[in-house]
Amino acid sequence: MSLTNPNSNIIVVSGFDFTAALNEKADVVHQHQIVNVENLQTTLDEKASVDHEHQIEQIVGLSTALYNKASTEALNLKYNDLVDLIFSVSVYSKETPDVQFYGQIWHELNASNDILESWVFADIPTLGSRWISTTTYEKNYFAGSSSINGGVAYAIPLKQNVNYLFLDFQSYILYSAATPIDTTANYWRVLWGMQSAGINVANSGALAYDNTSKEYPLNLFYAPSPGERLLCMFNKTGSPPGARLASSIRYKLVRR
Repeated sequence: MSLTNPNSNIIVVSGFDFTAALNEKADVVHQHQIVNVENLQTTLDEKASVDHEHQIEQIVGLSTALYNKASTEALNLKYNDLVDLIFSVSVYSKETPDVQFYGQIWHELNASNDILESWVFADIPTLGSRWISTTTYEKNYFAGSSSINGGVAYAIPLKQNVNYLFLDFQSYILYSAATPIDTTANYWRVLWGMQSAGINVANSGALAYDNTSKEYPLNLFYAPSPGERLLCMFNKTGSPPGARLASSIRYKLVRR
């Protein structure tokens, strides 16, 4: 039964036990035991823990994927086999090897089975695959002082059965006086060139500073003609002070 006071919005309910009804309700903030939640324990038992492991066979396709991969040991073995193949298969013969591959070493023999030259098969930019000497050769020349004519030249015979790959050259100068060097009209320079062909191989330009050594890259391929010579020249322009000069050039042989 309920009565309504006409002077208010309050509904008065009689005969209803509010306390008993509230006591049957849970607090807004409350907890449950696992056993109080239907099927929760069963569901949790079917889950893996956060920190867990799997056997290979438990991951779909993993065993097959691993089988198709090479092991680290196998890769190292294959690499080492390749290195051994390149460096252990050295051919000794009078003629070029029938089978050629990059990195191969060939020891060219003469009629007496002495080694004429050792070559490595390599790829040279703009030239392609060539046999290059394993030895890097170097020619060094030194001029004690300026000559009367203001220049010194050395003629170097070239082999006629090979080509040349000039790698770089160096120059050194030590002036005998402290006179300022005019690099436009009075200076020394080092020249390397081909006698008879008139081809310039290297030019140091004006050597303006005292007691200095400079290196110049070349990477120049040259096929000499019969009787051709390589010239090293210490050239004087104008009236610089006397100087001690030296120069060297490095090269490899390229088999024709």
